[in-house]
Amino acid sequence: MERSVESTAGNRTEWGGAGWLSCYTANLLGYLEAEWDGVELIATSIRLAMRRESGAGSFVFSHHHPPLSSLPDGTRMAYGASCESREARDEIETELRLWGRALVVCDSASLPWSGSLVASGPHWVLVDGEADEVWHVVDGFAAVPGEGAHATIREWIDVSAFINAIELRDRWTPHQEMRNAMAFGNQVHVPDGQYRWIRRRDDLHVATEVGKASDWIDDDATILATVVERIDSGQTDLLDDLWAAAGHRCFAYAWRLRRGTPYAHALRSALESWRRLPVLLRLASESQRRGRPRRSLAESAIADTLGAEALLARSS
Repeated sequence: MERSVESTAGNRTEWGGAGWLSCYTANLLGYLEAEWDGVELIATSIRLAMRRESGAGSFVFSHHHPPLSSLPDGTRMAYGASCESREARDEIETELRLWGRALVVCDSASLPWSGSLVASGPHWVLVDGEADEVWHVVDGFAAVPGEGAHATIREWIDVSAFINAIELRDRWTPHQEMRNAMAFGNQVHVPDGQYRWIRRRDDLHVATEVGKASDWIDDDATILATVVERIDSGQTDLLDDLWAAAGHRCFAYAWRLRRGTPYAHALRSALESWRRLPVLLRLASESQRRGRPRRSLAESAIADTLGAEALLARSS
């Protein structure tokens, strides 16, 4: 795949907080920034809520409220899908013509800029320019979520090669598909198709609620205790969700610090606690997997985070 790499210097979202966002939200940020203050829209939407998935032993997470599928100009975003590469290309080009950019769904393990050990999973990238048979592709996500590295890129890529790279060849797990459905914070329909993208229109019917309020748990202590219970039982399915939630919380707190606040010390303490939390929980999970449980490590990390949150609540 031929490409030329551009520097991200000068991008106004490069203020120190973008590195905390999930692949969905990092690239949605790039989309939003073209028209609005995307940082503020995302920072003020951050939340952590969880509900048990109906008929299953897993959980659904919501990271945004109000949901980011509804945009400030009244348009809405939802998934499009096709089994035909030509149709997918035409639809993405329609989004480029209408809005100057498009969000595209791909598999993290299929991207040429991902590390060789990056696991398969849903991923969004942003296409924000087109020229003669090339598209300008931006991936604002940069992290080392587990094994392998994933780099931020801004590149001109041959259109045919890009369409080939975004073909979804493997099935994702039900938990990963639910993450797709909940990427905006509210559950939206995800149609089948080897090619997927995000459509934006003013006549789309998109759910604006995330379910009955009584279905959702938004208490940090209860959610974190549930994560530890899953670790104790040898299950790691919630660690990535918690990693995303912690990064989002850090992003929101960094935004508040950037704006200036009289309780900066409490905010910094809470930010640092959330930054450490997923790292320590993953260490506890690895110890559990090796038969050397370290529940105290997880409990200490959670106590530190909840204590920092309590201090922040008292300060503000």
